[in-house]
Amino acid sequence: PPEGESLPADRIRLLALVRHELAIAFRAAQLRDTLAGEQALLAAILDGANDGIVAVDDERRVVRVNRAAWSLIGDRQDGARATCRELLGCDVATETESPAGALRCGPRCRFEEVLEGPSGIVDAELRLVHADGLEIPVAASFSAMAGREPGAVVVLRDLRAEQAAGELRASFLAAVSHELRTPLALIGGYVDSLLGLELDAAAQRRSVERIGDAATRLNLLVDELLDLTQLEHASMGLHRTRLDLAALLGVFTRDLGESPGMPAVHVAVPSDLPPVDADPQRIGHVLGNLADNARKYGGDGPVTITARRSRGKVVVTVEDTGPGIAADERSLVFDRFYRGRTARAGETRGSGLGLY
Repeated sequence: PPEGESLPADRIRLLALVRHELAIAFRAAQLRDTLAGEQALLAAILDGANDGIVAVDDERRVVRVNRAAWSLIGDRQDGARATCRELLGCDVATETESPAGALRCGPRCRFEEVLEGPSGIVDAELRLVHADGLEIPVAASFSAMAGREPGAVVVLRDLRAEQAAGELRASFLAAVSHELRTPLALIGGYVDSLLGLELDAAAQRRSVERIGDAATRLNLLVDELLDLTQLEHASMGLHRTRLDLAALLGVFTRDLGESPGMPAVHVAVPSDLPPVDADPQRIGHVLGNLADNARKYGGDGPVTITARRSRGKVVVTVEDTGPGIAADERSLVFDRFYRGRTARAGETRGSGLGLY
């Protein structure tokens, strides 16, 4: 208004109303931006989760499936499946009726249970059939969603890794208990003989030697288990040094030659073999395991260890005269606790840890 004049009351009220409406609109825009950001964050969390997540509304229509769930079900994002039954087959009673991709819940849909009941279902162990027919064990936790738009959600945790770890622990305990029990039984038996029988000096010496052999075997097994633990936790350190490999092989062969009843070990090393950068203890252990395997399973012929230069490195080969390893087992012999068919069928004992 001109200087000295005031606005009419109706215009003042209009301006106040406009200002109020603008503030409301600005606040609404801020809330929409915040809501959009929260939705984007929630979507990112859901899609980035390691567990599969499937959400349905109160009529069991699927409203959300994250990436991990598609991976478990079989990536069929064609939009043709609208209900949990169509997506998961979750209310199919028998396995013979279950379609590919089915979550075998039993005679009643678990979503229906939590939508009608007062509490959820935690860690139900079920079978999820992938679209390609592979059965996947899962722990499924169902819970209801309260609010203006009620529904339910299931979290699917893949149990394959846990089951594999359980089987591995069982095989580990079985292998270790067997390997420990045998030398302990031998030690106990020879000690009983020494204490309870009148043995001549030669018999006493043989008993003590057998006890020593069993104790050595126990020590080797303990060393292998310690190495196994360090390897599993990536805590095995290497102490590299400038190493005369020819000298190491000489000492190594001399020690092996002291084992009675085992094939001879021959070493062929060129005179100009250069020094190598290696951990003497660890590389000695590797060679020891390879040579021990060759002598135990390679027949009666000698074991030959050769070394040669190759493109700036030194290649060491341990060779025996036995039948070799079957083609279908060659990729398995370096697995933990694995022993080949020939080894399992024979009388030679082993833990299946040496090559691993």
